[in-house]
Amino acid sequence: RGPALYVPDANPAAYRQALDLARAGRLRDAAGILTMVNTPQAVWFGDQTPAEVERQVREVVRDAGRDDATAVLALYDIPGRDCSNYSAGGAANTAEYEEWIDAVARGIGHGDTIVTLEPDALALLPSDCGQDDAEGTKTAARYTEVNYAVDALEPLSGTRVYLDTGHPGWHTVDSIVPRLIKGGVARASGFYTNASNYNTDDANSWYGKLISSCLAYAAG
Repeated sequence: RGPALYVPDANPAAYRQALDLARAGRLRDAAGILTMVNTPQAVWFGDQTPAEVERQVREVVRDAGRDDATAVLALYDIPGRDCSNYSAGGAANTAEYEEWIDAVARGIGHGDTIVTLEPDALALLPSDCGQDDAEGTKTAARYTEVNYAVDALEPLSGTRVYLDTGHPGWHTVDSIVPRLIKGGVARASGFYTNASNYNTDDANSWYGKLISSCLAYAAG
């Protein structure tokens, strides 16, 4: 077996809530809170300056290494993130994004790391929400940015990069596979599904198998 996945420090309020529940005699609920905070999970990064993200990523990767664990990083700073809706934000342009990714790469170094790269970046392109121009400039930039991140991070000795597919209730397989190919999945370790949705494990597993089969056929 390889290293366990990293369990980041929880919000201190979670421990206070568990203690309050235990004092109230709700031991089962208290145990549930503690189980959640002790479950491995990704650490999300987005909107930090390059200097900030380099320092914070380095701290997480080093802390995971001390636990003999694999850090899981969710990178979420792509320009036009979430089509400027609920989770709007991210880098202002491609050059700023590439600088941010370079800082992440420096922070990771040689640490054992899994990167779930830019949730919604491929499933929700600028062209999907009417934010692109007639020439498709912003969508072309999105592919440039995702490919840049793959090429900056995947070659790091301990890092595996996975690309966004959305979830099985969103894109059909024949819709998302071309996006994965244009995003550089052939140079990444793979793809992920259901980053922040609520589809079942069975649905996601079947969706992933179909995507894998189509990618293999396309690479044929």
